[in-house]
Amino acid sequence: MIYYIARRNRANTIETFVDNWAPDLQPLLRIVDLETLPHLKRAEPGIYIFSDFERMRLGERQLTIRLRNRIADQPGFVIFNDPAHAMARYELLHTLHERGLNPFNVYRWSLGPLPKCRFPVFVRTAHGHRGARSPLLHNRRQLALTLCRARLHYKNILIVEYAEVDRPDGIYRKYGAMRFGEHVYPRHLMFSDHWMIKEPDLQDTAKLEEETRFHDEAPDMDKIKAIFDIAGLNFGRIDYGYVDGRLAVWEINSNPHIVGRSKNIHGMRMPLHKRFAHHTADLFRDTIGAWRAERGETVEVSNGRDTALNTAMWVSNHLHRSPKPVSA
Repeated sequence: MIYYIARRNRANTIETFVDNWAPDLQPLLRIVDLETLPHLKRAEPGIYIFSDFERMRLGERQLTIRLRNRIADQPGFVIFNDPAHAMARYELLHTLHERGLNPFNVYRWSLGPLPKCRFPVFVRTAHGHRGARSPLLHNRRQLALTLCRARLHYKNILIVEYAEVDRPDGIYRKYGAMRFGEHVYPRHLMFSDHWMIKEPDLQDTAKLEEETRFHDEAPDMDKIKAIFDIAGLNFGRIDYGYVDGRLAVWEINSNPHIVGRSKNIHGMRMPLHKRFAHHTADLFRDTIGAWRAERGETVEVSNGRDTALNTAMWVSNHLHRSPKPVSA
C-alpha cells in the first residue's frame, strides 16, 4: 500500500495522476489527511510518502515526526521524505545561499525592520504555490509599501532577492525535474516572456525540440540529486534555472502535480507528458514490487492493463496480513 500524507484538499496532485495515468494503482493508494493524524491509532505496513511541508503547521510537523519515529526501521515500512529532516521552502533557499549554491537570498518578514537585501526583490509566501505576490521591487520604499499591503492579505511573508536567469535569446526558461527515490529525471522545460513562469506561455516546434533534448540528455541530474539530499527529500519536483551558467534553485515541491488530465495538456507536448507519466508510474510499480518482494509476496505490478485485476485481488486478500500494524 501507498500511504500519501497530505491535506485531503491538496491530495488531488497524486490522485489525478493515478486516476488518469496509472489506474491499476488506485486500489493501492490511500490518502492520509494531516488533520486526522491525531486520531491515528495504528499504522499499517506500507510505503509512506510525507508531503506538503510548506503548508504544515508546527503541530502537524510534530505529528508527522511522531508517526515517522513509530514506523522507522520497522519491517514492512518504507519512508519517502523523512519529516525529521525535510526542509520547507525558506529553510532550503536560505541554506543553499549560505552554502554558496544559490545566487540569491531569502528573508522572513513579520512587521519588523526591513532586511539588508539586494535589490530587486519580490514578495511571496512561505507556504503558497502561486508564485510571486508582487512585481519586482527596486528600492526600500517600494518594498515597504508592498509589505504594508501584503500583510493585510498574507501570512508567512518572504522577501526573495531576484536573480536574472541566462536568456541569450531574451526568453525566460524554467526547468523542472522529479525525484523518486534514487531516480532523478527531467519533468519540464517551460518558456515565457515573463520572469515568473507558472505555465508554458510560449510554444512552437523549436521550443518543443529544445524541451525534448532536455528530456533526452537530462543535464545536471547529479547536481539536482545533491540539492534534494540537502533538502532531506527523496520525492518531489524541483524548479530551477541557470544564472551565469550555474544552477539556481527556485523551490522543491514535495506535493507536486505529477501529470494532469490529458485533456488539459497542449497537444504538441503530449508525447513528453506521456513519457514522463509512464516512467513515473513504472517507478511506483517498481517500488511496490520491491516492497512486496521484501515481504515475501509474489504478485508483480509491472503493467497496469495486465495486472489491475490481480492487484485488486491482492489488496482484498492481503491488506490486513502481517507484519502487524504499529501503534501510532
